[in-house]
Amino acid sequence: MSGSSSEDDIKEEGDRHDAPLTYTQQFKEAFPYYLSIGMSYEEFWYGDVMLTKDYQKAQELRDERKNQELWIQGMYIYEALCAVSAVIPRLSKRPVKPGPYAEHPYPLKAEKKRNAEETAKRKMEKMKRKMDVFATKMNAKFARKEGGNKNGGRTDH
Repeated sequence: MSGSSSEDDIKEEGDRHDAPLTYTQQFKEAFPYYLSIGMSYEEFWYGDVMLTKDYQKAQELRDERKNQELWIQGMYIYEALCAVSAVIPRLSKRPVKPGPYAEHPYPLKAEKKRNAEETAKRKMEKMKRKMDVFATKMNAKFARKEGGNKNGGRTDH
């Protein structure tokens, strides 16, 4: 009989996972997160429900500030490494030029990431247009040069 009892326990536990969570269960699942961002027990269970939004926004602001601080710290480290790279023996025979450091901190939210990607795309399109203009001018210059040198490359005739 003990085997059937444990089977019933497993079946009931499985049923609980398949059923939608009650509001109480949802609150209990969210509670540790809000504790971790500074909300007290009393505020979470007995306070104004809009406080959760304020705590979330405050956490987002702290995350953004921390991200900015880490980005700046990374810039200092990057610049220091670039400054001493001349005295570090190279593993390759060719000189290695360090890559550029990121111009902005990495976005933490999907919306900001999309905006950063769109900005990068616009920047690339602008660079492409500039390169197209440059190539057109250079081609025209070479065409004029070729047209002027049809007498064997001599220009004294």
